[in-house]
Amino acid sequence: DARALEEVPALSALLAARHGYLVFERYYGGQDPEIPINVRSVTKSVTGTLAGAALRAGLLSGLGQAVGETIPERIPDEADPRVADITLWQWLTMTSGLQWDAHGDWQRLLAAPDWVEMTLGLPVVGIPGETYVYNTGGSHVLGVTVAKAAGKPLEDYAADTLFRPLGITPGDWMRSPQGEVSAGSGLELTARDMLKLGHLYLRSGEWDGEQIIDAEYAAAATTWQSPGDSTGAWAGYGYQWWITATGAGYSAYFALGYGGQHIFV
Repeated sequence: DARALEEVPALSALLAARHGYLVFERYYGGQDPEIPINVRSVTKSVTGTLAGAALRAGLLSGLGQAVGETIPERIPDEADPRVADITLWQWLTMTSGLQWDAHGDWQRLLAAPDWVEMTLGLPVVGIPGETYVYNTGGSHVLGVTVAKAAGKPLEDYAADTLFRPLGITPGDWMRSPQGEVSAGSGLELTARDMLKLGHLYLRSGEWDGEQIIDAEYAAAATTWQSPGDSTGAWAGYGYQWWITATGAGYSAYFALGYGGQHIFV
């Protein structure tokens, strides 16, 4: 805490939990603990969690399910034929192989009249399942896929399956031109909400006696699945979580949102 403001002058909140207890909580710059803020790409870790919940519930049959099976009606007519073969695992691990500029395509996505059509309309230029490219459009497609499988809007599925059990009341959620919530960025959460999400994974997907995601899924989501890139300071990537080894002698994983929104576990 003594170093926090000197090293991170824009810091708004800093929380720490250990052994299930909140051991440190401080807010800076007049931040209201009860007011959710835009946590940017931490949203991806929420979406990955919802995919795990849908798998546990049998709404999705497995991570090998492909776009051509889950949302074939959203594939543009002129799409690369290989787009239909992109799997849930590849969306989760950012290895779809789609051509994507991690530093410029966020603005292209926001400007597109249909985010799913724009993403699925890109050519496959990498090796599916191997080539990592940070792709917010892919996370949005993942969320759209989960929503269709659940038979309800993603925000309603999130409320029923994740937020209510964890005692989270989210703020606003960015929406696409189609009115679908953005599954890759733009969810508003409080710092305590973010801590709860990290703690869910620390507890192997269980919360207050209820298994939200399978323990096996929680473990896979937070272990190395693909190489990652400079977006996460060259950390590896799991299922919408970043994976890193630390000099302290133990591994860690983290959610990362633009501007310094972090959940470290």
